Amino acid sequence: DLLLRPAALGDALLLGDLEHAEALAAGRWPFGAPGEVVGVVAAMRGVAAMQADYANLSPSVAFLAVECDERLREPILGEPPNFERARCVAAFVASRHAASGRRGRVLIHCEDGLEHSACLAVAVLMLRERMRLSEATELVWQKRPAILQDTSLRRQLVLLAGHEGLL
Repeated sequence: DLLLRPAALGDALLLGDLEHAEALAAGRWPFGAPGEVVGVVAAMRGVAAMQADYANLSPSVAFLAVECDERLREPILGEPPNFERARCVAAFVASRHAASGRRGRVLIHCEDGLEHSACLAVAVLMLRERMRLSEATELVWQKRPAILQDTSLRRQLVLLAGHEGLL
């Protein structure tokens, strides 16, 4: 089943869920080579405490929490036209991948690995790889079907793609 393990998206990204992130934080990573994950982006509220777990791993794993309040309709990618959260995540992925000698990957996760993390992964592929929205979405969909059921997330990606000329 495609959802049992994190999905590799290019050479720098992994898309997973909270269980994958918790396994890594506990020092168990049965999904690839030790040290493969050089960064974690948590696209959900209430997981900032995991930062200490990642810092205590050997080698340590950088952590970025991307929190937004869905009740207030805060966009996960940040407000247009800047899309500051998406740009911050793309820069984090680029810096961690470069610091690893282009061998490490960044795990992006939310609770189920299908909505907020998938939205951020598509945005990173657009911003970092300059993939068109349709190409980035198709790549992620092939690896983790049933992504992006939330229309507000799809709308954010369309706005980002339009702003970046990637429609």
